[in-house]
Amino acid sequence: MRLVFKFTLILFIIVGIVIGAVIVYAKIYGKEIDIANGVFADNRDPVTVLIAGLHPDGPLTDFIMVAKYNPKTGKINALSIPRDTKVVGTIDGKINSAYAKGKNIEKLKDKVKEVTSLKVDYYVILDTATVRKMVDAIGGIPMDVPINMYYDDEEQGLHINLKKGYQVLDGKKAEQFVRFRKNNDGTGYLLGDVDRVKAQHAFIKAAIDQVLKPSTLLKLPDLISLGFQTVKTDMKLTEILSYVDDVKKFDKENLRIESLPGGGDYIDNISYFIHDPVATKKLVEEMFIKEISLSDENEENGTKENSTKVTKSKSEVTIEVLNATSRNGLASSVAEKLKEEGYNVTKIGNYKTTSNIATTVISRTDDTEYAKKVKSFLGIGTVKTEKEEVSKVDITVILGSDYK
Repeated sequence: MRLVFKFTLILFIIVGIVIGAVIVYAKIYGKEIDIANGVFADNRDPVTVLIAGLHPDGPLTDFIMVAKYNPKTGKINALSIPRDTKVVGTIDGKINSAYAKGKNIEKLKDKVKEVTSLKVDYYVILDTATVRKMVDAIGGIPMDVPINMYYDDEEQGLHINLKKGYQVLDGKKAEQFVRFRKNNDGTGYLLGDVDRVKAQHAFIKAAIDQVLKPSTLLKLPDLISLGFQTVKTDMKLTEILSYVDDVKKFDKENLRIESLPGGGDYIDNISYFIHDPVATKKLVEEMFIKEISLSDENEENGTKENSTKVTKSKSEVTIEVLNATSRNGLASSVAEKLKEEGYNVTKIGNYKTTSNIATTVISRTDDTEYAKKVKSFLGIGTVKTEKEEVSKVDITVILGSDYK
């Protein structure tokens, strides 16, 4: 569990770097980047990412997680896979050695698919030192450490020594905090893993808050350099940039992390994790398939989770189409296309002038949802709101000379 939280933290730190990259892009190219209104957000599909954390002493993957992000719901569902999960065709019969021979990410992706039936879109590979470097780069994480923590493990080279109370954890101390299980004398969290998980949740939330502070963006050059040095991924920068708006709006309660169902067992005196195929199938369907299908259904019906629903159906939205060009029949042609799409076109005609008019979609009510959809359907134009007391339609479409 400690690695799950560690690498979830890293992901949010990396995402913070992305926000800074967008701002740099804006400054270099002189563009106005309106993150709050979702410049890069559009009709994106859910994306599945394989996240692998490497062991400090070699190419074994200490941590394996499959995470799916759904832009339509804003939810992240992540499934962690124990490193000792038994599979066929690796060096030692465990999934954590799938990547080891030749550092073959495709082999690891294949084994993940065998266990979960999930096909991943991208991968992210991290080393265990990344958490320390990233936390140091953003200036540490303010945290109220709930208890005194002191633990030593010479074999792992792990030494934890944290005092109870509010403090700013640097990279080294942050790693100690997320790795802490119990003290040398066996004492620890009062409610054991229950309190431990609560503390780690608090740490993740504090880390996210720190990443999203404007002051963090001042460290942008070092953060970008560090990100590309410590993280290996096949995601392109343009693809990463498309999620900037999502970071700005991300609700920490939309993060769900589960572990692969199953249990430990010894086979030929070797410890393995044996996953439960039936329970795994059920969990994967719940987290990765049904949730996606539900969001698609909501979008098709003109709704979006956690937002205001459109009160009218498409057939109830009244539209007038006005031709502001010298092309005969243009309004009638577009009106027919809108009707085929399911809209109720009640009026067609010519606009009052044909002088350098750009295509415009005007919402005559406060609800601009359908106006945006019409603009998207046309493939061109701008959306604005102009309410008229005598208006008998919900939307006015003015076809300008830019409409082809």
